[in-house]
Amino acid sequence: MRRLSETEVRAAVRGGVSRDGEISRPLENDATAIKCFGCGQMEYRAREVCRCGYYLRGQLEAERQRNADDYLSRERNRFNQLRKRRNISLVAFILALFLGGLYVTGNLTMIGDTLARYAFLVSVVFVFGSLKIIRELERQMVELSKRLN
Repeated sequence: MRRLSETEVRAAVRGGVSRDGEISRPLENDATAIKCFGCGQMEYRAREVCRCGYYLRGQLEAERQRNADDYLSRERNRFNQLRKRRNISLVAFILALFLGGLYVTGNLTMIGDTLARYAFLVSVVFVFGSLKIIRELERQMVELSKRLN
């Protein structure tokens, strides 16, 4: 095995190249490296063709497409979760309005005056809290739908 020059040793210590004598091959844990499907060796992402002749650009394009598909599926899942959270907030909003309506019409006094007032205050808090949450969730859904389209 040949002796490495000082610059090659510095580059190897820095982690940019392998130490097995092939100075131009990257290490496996290098962010700029990709494993060639043709020969199984590591190669730089900037190269279009591996040294074995395998076309790396198609490999990179397939990886980018896979990443884009993963991103879209994550965003769609997030959109569905936001829609479910909004529906839950709408249910809480409707129940709070119903409870407040019962208090205002006087039909809630059968459980006791103090408890009825407490239930009314809770319903008011739920109404305004639910409205705030619903607005925020709808804003996020609009942003997300713009990104997905």
